[in-house]
This record gives sequence, structure tokens and C-alpha cells, in this order.
Amino acid sequence: MIRVYYPPDSNCLLSVFDHCLRSRNTWNVVTCGKQPQLQWLNMDEALEHCSRGASTWKFATNDKGGEPDVVLACAGDVPTIETLRGSWLTAEICPGHQGARCQRCRLDDSDVS
Repeated sequence: MIRVYYPPDSNCLLSVFDHCLRSRNTWNVVTCGKQPQLQWLNMDEALEHCSRGASTWKFATNDKGGEPDVVLACAGDVPTIETLRGSWLTAEICPGHQGARCQRCRLDDSDVS
């Protein structure tokens, strides 16, 4: 089995590497950029996010726990920035629009068999 990881920040990278070093009989591929990036999650949030493989980032959503109209999803450090910018632009362009509830998700763990 090959596992591919796209951590969005350094705390998620630490969590992913810890998991990879403990795994056996698995090929692990971790991709990340070389340039400094924003820190999105604290260590506890990163551990929870990475253990799930994908999660909704509450700070980047406006669905208030309901069913979203739009789900923005991404994997990787640069796509995270672009997706968050898209979420922000949606809120800026239509601030009074009550019907557009956005939910932003991150995918960090992909299994390839």
C-alpha cells in the first residue's frame, strides 16, 4: 500500500512524519513546499485533523453547523491558501447573501492500493 500525505502546515507535517515513522509495510509519500508557509492549526488541532485524514476547518466556514451549499476542498499547502482565499472572496463578494453557506474541508491522507 502507498499512502500519500499533503500536510498544510508544520504542525500537520510533524504529525504526519510521526505516523510515517511508526508505520510498517507501507510506502509513505509526504509532499510539502520549501518556502515558509502560514501556520493554520495548533498542535492539538493538527493531531486531530491528521488522525481523521480530512476535516472541516471551523474558522474558514460560515455554514454554522448546517448543511452547506458549497464545499471547498483541497489538499496541499498552496491549494490550502488558494481555497481559503476563495472562501474569503465568496464572503466578501456576497456578504448579505443568506443562501450561500460555505464549508471548507482539507484532505491530507490518500490511500492508493
